[in-house]
Amino acid sequence: WRLNDASTGSCTIQWGTTSPLANSLTSTETNINNDTHRHTVDLCQLEAQAAYNYTVACDGVSVSSSFLSPPDTTSTATAPSSVRFFAYGDTRSHPETHNKLAIQMLLMVEATPSFGTFALVSGDLVEKGGTEYFWYDEFFNPKEAPYVQQFLSQI
Repeated sequence: WRLNDASTGSCTIQWGTTSPLANSLTSTETNINNDTHRHTVDLCQLEAQAAYNYTVACDGVSVSSSFLSPPDTTSTATAPSSVRFFAYGDTRSHPETHNKLAIQMLLMVEATPSFGTFALVSGDLVEKGGTEYFWYDEFFNPKEAPYVQQFLSQI
């Protein structure tokens, strides 16, 4: 996840299917360069096709959201009966257009939740992919594209 330019140190992520969130991990920053502040954690042993809530806390600020874990691919009982495939691209510099597209895809996902869904993005998500600011401003900014975040957490 992306942090502001002054962030350093560790972050804590809590997650679970019920409240209070029962699981917790701490990350440390992966220092790639002065303009990149990335943290990662691996969430293992998730329940198949379960709705999870999570909170990430860094430098005194926390953000909460949710995601849907993938289905159990080893069992035909939980495998999707059909697969939906979205392909799109070139949304750079237009977060409002990306947001409108995400709304339409979410409506389709919600109309047929039994379908397995994945998206292929052909590229050009942001104007300058090598500059962190563009990722926040055009892709991860919840004020500009709130449904993009929701779509990404559900596919």
